[in-house]
Amino acid sequence: MIKYKGQTSIILKDLSLALNLPVQLKASEEILCLFFNYVLNNISKEKSITLISQLPPSLKVFCMRKKSSNFSPEKNLKTTSAILKVLDQHIQAEHLIQIYSCFPDPIFPQTKVSKTSYQSL
Repeated sequence: MIKYKGQTSIILKDLSLALNLPVQLKASEEILCLFFNYVLNNISKEKSITLISQLPPSLKVFCMRKKSSNFSPEKNLKTTSAILKVLDQHIQAEHLIQIYSCFPDPIFPQTKVSKTSYQSL
Protein backbone atom coordinates (compact mmCIF):
# COMPACT_ATOMS: atom_id res chain seq x y z
CA MET A 1 0.00 0.00 0.00
CA ILE A 2 1.21 3.47 -0.90
CA LYS A 3 1.34 6.17 1.76
CA TYR A 4 -0.98 8.93 0.71
CA LYS A 5 0.59 12.35 0.98
CA GLY A 6 0.49 15.57 -0.97
CA GLN A 7 -0.10 15.37 -4.70
CA THR A 8 -0.59 11.58 -4.66
CA SER A 9 -3.48 11.96 -2.23
CA ILE A 10 -5.04 14.68 -4.38
CA ILE A 11 -4.78 12.51 -7.53
CA LEU A 12 -6.41 9.57 -5.76
CA LYS A 13 -9.24 11.78 -4.47
CA ASP A 14 -9.75 13.28 -7.92
CA LEU A 15 -9.96 9.81 -9.45
CA SER A 16 -12.64 8.75 -6.97
CA LEU A 17 -14.60 11.89 -7.75
CA ALA A 18 -14.18 11.43 -11.53
CA LEU A 19 -15.62 7.93 -11.13
CA ASN A 20 -18.51 9.28 -9.02
CA LEU A 21 -17.46 7.05 -6.13
CA PRO A 22 -17.02 7.81 -2.45
CA VAL A 23 -13.46 8.94 -1.82
CA GLN A 24 -11.57 5.73 -1.05
CA LEU A 25 -7.87 6.19 -1.57
CA LYS A 26 -7.09 2.47 -1.45
CA ALA A 27 -9.62 1.71 -4.22
CA SER A 28 -8.23 4.54 -6.38
CA GLU A 29 -4.71 3.23 -5.77
CA GLU A 30 -5.72 -0.22 -7.01
CA ILE A 31 -7.33 1.25 -10.13
CA LEU A 32 -4.24 3.28 -11.04
CA CYS A 33 -1.92 0.33 -10.37
CA LEU A 34 -4.02 -1.92 -12.63
CA PHE A 35 -4.15 0.75 -15.33
CA PHE A 36 -0.40 1.41 -15.34
CA ASN A 37 0.36 -2.31 -15.20
CA TYR A 38 -1.83 -2.78 -18.28
CA VAL A 39 -0.01 0.05 -20.06
CA LEU A 40 3.47 -1.20 -19.15
CA ASN A 41 2.63 -4.77 -20.13
CA ASN A 42 1.48 -3.63 -23.57
CA ILE A 43 4.31 -1.33 -24.67
CA SER A 44 7.98 -1.80 -25.51
CA LYS A 45 10.78 -1.41 -22.97
CA GLU A 46 11.83 1.82 -24.69
CA LYS A 47 8.35 3.29 -24.38
CA SER A 48 8.18 2.11 -20.75
CA ILE A 49 11.34 4.06 -19.96
CA THR A 50 10.02 7.15 -21.74
CA LEU A 51 6.67 6.87 -19.98
CA ILE A 52 8.10 6.48 -16.50
CA SER A 53 10.64 9.26 -17.03
CA GLN A 54 7.85 11.68 -18.07
CA LEU A 55 5.46 10.87 -15.22
CA PRO A 56 5.51 13.14 -12.19
CA PRO A 57 6.80 11.47 -9.00
CA SER A 58 3.25 11.34 -7.62
CA LEU A 59 2.29 8.93 -10.44
CA LYS A 60 5.51 6.93 -10.85
CA VAL A 61 4.71 5.02 -7.69
CA PHE A 62 1.71 3.38 -9.41
CA CYS A 63 4.03 1.91 -12.06
CA MET A 64 6.29 0.27 -9.51
CA ARG A 65 3.77 -2.11 -7.97
CA LYS A 66 3.74 -5.17 -10.17
CA LYS A 67 0.43 -6.98 -10.26
CA SER A 68 -1.14 -9.27 -12.76
CA SER A 69 -3.42 -6.87 -14.58
CA ASN A 70 -6.80 -7.94 -15.78
CA PHE A 71 -7.54 -4.34 -16.74
CA SER A 72 -9.03 -3.90 -20.19
CA PRO A 73 -9.69 -0.43 -21.63
CA GLU A 74 -12.45 -1.89 -23.78
CA LYS A 75 -14.29 -3.28 -20.74
CA ASN A 76 -13.49 -0.32 -18.48
CA LEU A 77 -14.38 2.64 -20.67
CA LYS A 78 -15.66 4.78 -17.79
CA THR A 79 -12.56 4.05 -15.70
CA THR A 80 -10.18 4.70 -18.59
CA SER A 81 -11.88 8.02 -19.37
CA ALA A 82 -11.73 9.04 -15.70
CA ILE A 83 -8.02 8.20 -15.49
CA LEU A 84 -7.25 10.20 -18.65
CA LYS A 85 -9.25 13.12 -17.24
CA VAL A 86 -7.27 13.04 -13.99
CA LEU A 87 -3.95 12.78 -15.86
CA ASP A 88 -4.99 15.77 -17.95
CA GLN A 89 -5.63 17.76 -14.75
CA HIS A 90 -2.32 16.90 -13.08
CA ILE A 91 0.26 16.74 -15.87
CA GLN A 92 1.57 19.64 -17.92
CA ALA A 93 0.56 19.52 -21.60
CA GLU A 94 4.11 19.06 -22.95
CA HIS A 95 4.63 16.01 -20.73
CA LEU A 96 1.15 14.70 -21.42
CA ILE A 97 1.89 14.58 -25.16
CA GLN A 98 4.93 12.37 -24.57
CA ILE A 99 3.11 10.19 -22.04
CA TYR A 100 0.09 9.61 -24.27
CA SER A 101 2.36 8.79 -27.22
CA CYS A 102 3.61 5.81 -25.16
CA PHE A 103 0.17 4.44 -24.34
CA PRO A 104 -1.04 1.45 -26.33
CA ASP A 105 -3.72 2.28 -28.91
CA PRO A 106 -6.58 0.34 -27.26
CA ILE A 107 -6.77 3.07 -24.60
CA PHE A 108 -7.77 5.78 -27.05
CA PRO A 109 -10.30 4.48 -29.59
CA GLN A 110 -12.72 3.74 -26.77
CA THR A 111 -12.54 7.16 -25.17
CA LYS A 112 -13.30 10.76 -26.05
CA VAL A 113 -9.60 11.59 -25.67
CA SER A 114 -7.53 11.02 -28.78
CA LYS A 115 -3.81 10.34 -28.80
CA THR A 116 -3.36 12.47 -31.92
CA SER A 117 -5.17 15.44 -30.43
CA TYR A 118 -2.58 15.57 -27.67
CA GLN A 119 0.32 15.03 -30.07
CA SER A 120 -0.75 18.13 -31.97
CA LEU A 121 -0.67 20.43 -28.91
